[in-house]
Amino acid sequence: MGIPEQHTAEISGRCKPESRDAMWMNKRVFFCTPQTLVKDIQEGRCDPRSIVCVVMDEAHRATGEHANAVLVRLITRAGAKFRLVG
Repeated sequence: MGIPEQHTAEISGRCKPESRDAMWMNKRVFFCTPQTLVKDIQEGRCDPRSIVCVVMDEAHRATGEHANAVLVRLITRAGAKFRLVG
């Protein structure tokens, strides 16, 4: 049991924007940095309303303008109903 690999994607800043567009459209589970996810939300590649769970490493750093804090604000402002695990 588990998440089939074909449903997952690893997204980093090294991935071309065009390939990230396709990943956001076709995959269900993503492994990425908060900086990459923030950028993809801001640039319209990822609809934050489609996010249902965020597992955050270093969650205790999510204050001020840290990427983790910015990410949570973007998802919340979009009206997403999501869980945060950190």
